[in-house]
Parts: sequence; C-alpha cells; structure tokens
Amino acid sequence: MEGESENGLSEPSTSEVQAEELPRELAEKVDKLKQKCSGLNSLYEADPSALEYVKELASGYFPLEEASTYWSRPSAFLRESSEIERRMDRTLLIVYLKKKFGYESFLEIGCRTDSNFGRVPFVDKVGVDPVAGGNVRLTSDAFFATTTRSFDLVFIDGHHEATQAARDAANALRLLAPNGTLLVHDCKPLFESEAQYPMPAGCVYWNGTVWKAIAHLRTFVDVDVATSNLDWGIAVVRKRPNSNPIHLPNYLDLTWADYERNWVDYLNPLSLDDLDAWLNKPPDPEPPLGPRLLVPAYAAAPCWLPPPVPPLPPSPYFPGVLAPPCPLATLSFANAADLAPAASPSAATK
Repeated sequence: MEGESENGLSEPSTSEVQAEELPRELAEKVDKLKQKCSGLNSLYEADPSALEYVKELASGYFPLEEASTYWSRPSAFLRESSEIERRMDRTLLIVYLKKKFGYESFLEIGCRTDSNFGRVPFVDKVGVDPVAGGNVRLTSDAFFATTTRSFDLVFIDGHHEATQAARDAANALRLLAPNGTLLVHDCKPLFESEAQYPMPAGCVYWNGTVWKAIAHLRTFVDVDVATSNLDWGIAVVRKRPNSNPIHLPNYLDLTWADYERNWVDYLNPLSLDDLDAWLNKPPDPEPPLGPRLLVPAYAAAPCWLPPPVPPLPPSPYFPGVLAPPCPLATLSFANAADLAPAASPSAATK
C-alpha cells in the first residue's frame, strides 16, 4: 500500500518530505500563498466578515488609476474617508459583495476596455457592450429585451445619460435574483462640466447625468438606494422597502444647482462601514405608500419613465453607435434579434 513501509508504519508523503526540506523563509511564503488561495475559494460562500476581508486586501491593493484620480480632485463633494476607502475601487466593491452574499453570477453593462470585467472573480459572468469588451456585442436595450435569465450581481457603467441609465437600472432590477444587488457607476460628479450630457468639449473626466437616474430611483418606495463614496460614486440598489424615499419633480429637469444643494438626499452617500451596516439592516415588512418601480407591467410598458426625449447629438462616449434613448416597449424581439452579431465562420463549423 502506498504510504506504508515494509514494517507497516506510515511513511511521510512526498509533499510532507518536500515541506520539511523547504528553507524557513520559503516555507513561510508557501503558507501565505495557501492562505490567499483559501481566501479566494471562500469567495464562493457567504461570509458576514467580508468587509474585514476586503479591507485587508485593500491595504496592499493597487486600484484602477481612474479610481485613484477621483480622490486627487479639489472638490467640495469629496467627503472625509479612510485610507482603505481611498484604496478601493469598483472591482474590490464587487469582490466584497460577492464574498458577503456568496454571489455566483455577474452581469456588467458597458465593458469597453474590460478593466473591471476582466478582473472580477466570477466564472458565470456576462459583459454587454455594443463596441468592445465583455462577451456580448449588443446595446443594453437589445440585451434586456431578449434576456430572461437572472443574475446575482449587476454592475452598470453604460451610456451616461439619465433616461438610459434609469432604464438600464430598472431592467437590471427585473433580472436581479433574490437577495441580489445592483451597482451603478459614475453617479457622484465633482464639477458641473462633468455632470452634463453630452460630454462638453475638452472635458477629461465625465460622469454625465447618471446622478439624475439615481435621484429618480430614490423616489420609489420598493427599492432601497445608497451610494458608496469611492471610485466616482457607485450606487448600491437593493429590492426592498426604501428606508428614506424622497420626492422629486421630473428628474430630467434637475439642474446642477439642485445637485449642489441636495446631493446628499439624491444619492444617500455612505462610508464603507456605514454601507456594510446598511446592507445588514433587516428590511421593513412593507414599503411605505408611494410610487413603486417593481410592478409587473413596467417591463412591457415603462409608464414610470417620461416620454422619449428629442433626438440628441451623438455621444462622445459612444460616438456614432448608440441611438437616443427609446422606450423599451418599441424594441420588439424581432428587431432586437437582428442586432445580434452574426456567427463567425469558425463558430459555424464547430
């Protein structure tokens, strides 16, 4: 029998012999590597201590350059934050949520360079972009019109126009699995030039009017919204009673002056620790009285959205690619299918 000597006594395995022969310094490195691998495996199991795990990762982590740039801007909208939060970015926030809830499936809208999509630790992940990146070459409208599967975690970083961002969020919530989470990027602009649509000439950093869509979501009583202060503002949306709904006129009429006065109400910004407590909070049994987003008919006829806006100039973010926002109801399954990329010759012969 392997592992036993002729006298019947167990012999050490090959791995044990090798471990004993390793120099002390190298053995310590091997142990640390094993611990890191163990931590990665635990991402697939819900862990209430996820925040501490991610804080430890962030201490030696190099965030995306774009996320680091955010904290260097001289803006009154930057709140005091810990060093850990300044080292966080969208990818680490996704890792945190994956570990906290044991999420297994991931959808990203707007991938372009794959700077985030290529790093998130999901096997089951779908990335949608009409130009580049991800693994589905469609507009978000076309994708949502033809998709029925659910996702645990959705990250939206697509067309930075308020109506489109609101529709992407509503459609993502329709596909969100029970106890799932929606994230919306670029919702905390720091300067007026960065909070406009379309992108002004000469603007280097740009959030567009996504912040208006987040303010819009805050008015519904059946979805709860908070915003993480890191990486240009990342809204966190859960399907549960709204803990503090706000009242607004048409969100498309909001101005930069409105944002300057009311951004805390519009975004509900939270530190990383406060966000963890917000996620842990048990939901109220019933939402308060007010407008509801998650109603059965909204996907077919989104009456909660304003009428289609007049044609807009091409977006510098998606030059010549994305048409102006249109009601989801006008996008039939037939013409959505026409937008699907044709199979390549190699794929057809397999």
